[in-house]
Amino acid sequence: SKDRMDPPLEGVTMIELTNKNLQGTLSPFLHHLKWLHKLHLFENKIQGTIPDSYGAFHSMQSIDLENNLISGTIPWSLSRLRETLRELWLGGNRLGGILPPDLRELHSLEYFGVAGNQLTGPIPPYEDMVSLLSFMANDNVLTGNFHPYWPGNIELLNVANNDLTGTISEKFSQLETLLEINAENNRLSGRLSVQSLYQLHRLVTLKLGNNDLSGEINYEKKWWDGTPELELIEMQNNNFVGPW
Repeated sequence: SKDRMDPPLEGVTMIELTNKNLQGTLSPFLHHLKWLHKLHLFENKIQGTIPDSYGAFHSMQSIDLENNLISGTIPWSLSRLRETLRELWLGGNRLGGILPPDLRELHSLEYFGVAGNQLTGPIPPYEDMVSLLSFMANDNVLTGNFHPYWPGNIELLNVANNDLTGTISEKFSQLETLLEINAENNRLSGRLSVQSLYQLHRLVTLKLGNNDLSGEINYEKKWWDGTPELELIEMQNNNFVGPW
């Protein structure tokens, strides 16, 4: 019947149909597959919205719907997957609306990707996502501050190509596991304290170009000695002073 899965399908644990030219919409009844833990449908032509019923999956660990034609908003009901969901990939679609603050309840989430959509509004404080390693929300229309409220084990923050404002807080120095910060092509302003970067001992990539940041960048002082892993710095088109 249309409101439940046939018995032969109830034992399905994975659906992986990537780059298969799939069309149509997402079934709102997949949550009846109580053992389903992986739903990978990226690189297709799926349209429509993400069903609210996807918050009722019993065992879901990984959802990858990237690079489709999915529209609508990100359902807040996904926050119900707090104990199981580890990966949520929604980039490269046509999603609008805001990033749901309720998603902070996803305590097991490690990878969160929403790049290349039409999301608006501020980035919620997601420090309660205690397992989060990677947050990718570049290429949207996000506004508000680029805040430092992230879990202590975060490794990658990519918010490039948005409309974020405000300063880069010295509290970012407390995120000692960061490997990459990319906030280029926004409207960030204010003074950047280079000293605040000293604690980021694992930092490999720092991209802050095309903003309105200011401060002193003096390479003669070898400020990067505190970040021995640093390989790439892009700070162009700001208001920094000092010898380069």
